[in-house]
Amino acid sequence: MSKAIAAFTGVAYGRSTANDKNNQYFREYVYQDGTHERYYGGSRSWRNNNPGNVMIGPRAKKYGAIGNDGKFAIFPDYESGRAAMKAVLQKGSWKELTIAEMIAGKKLSNGKRIPGYAPASENNVPDYLSGIKNYAGLKLDRKMKTLSDGEMEKLMNAIEKIEVFRKGEKVKVKAFSKSHAERNGTGPATNAENPKTVAETVHQRIATAQKNTLSTDQEHRKTAELAMS
Repeated sequence: MSKAIAAFTGVAYGRSTANDKNNQYFREYVYQDGTHERYYGGSRSWRNNNPGNVMIGPRAKKYGAIGNDGKFAIFPDYESGRAAMKAVLQKGSWKELTIAEMIAGKKLSNGKRIPGYAPASENNVPDYLSGIKNYAGLKLDRKMKTLSDGEMEKLMNAIEKIEVFRKGEKVKVKAFSKSHAERNGTGPATNAENPKTVAETVHQRIATAQKNTLSTDQEHRKTAELAMS
């Protein structure tokens, strides 16, 4: 299958469960060759092809993000999301930090703070660090710049588990229709994953994305940004 160039969210009534109400949402990807595929169920990170739950930002766009769900980036495939996670972990401001400091963030002597990957405002940091220690087998006082390629892979694998990358069901579907969008693609704004665009604009966005060529990464990013708000 060719690379995804657009993604949007719809509502799959009857699929939600008491444990994961987000299961009622599917992510539908549109590929260069015109095919469509839906990601049902699974975790939010899986539906977004974003194993590290990389947030919206320049690095996400650089590694091919084709949209976002209001907080986290959406990537065209798992490999792109994995590459973005690695780029974030290797960013310059974290090289001198320990693994523990990188996760939680660090307050500097000048009063400023280096934001962490999983700050206490959004995560249980002790549990997160315990997960890294158990899954990756790495000492938390290791500086990020000292990690070998293999150790970085272990760290990424641990983060993927902690961020609950759980697979769901992939289903190839026919082109997204206006009538279907009105029936399943909109609904009450219950959470950040609710689709932000009305059904009438879906066809225009997809048509624009498919019309543009993706011969270079620059063209790919331009198309993706146009295809998904």
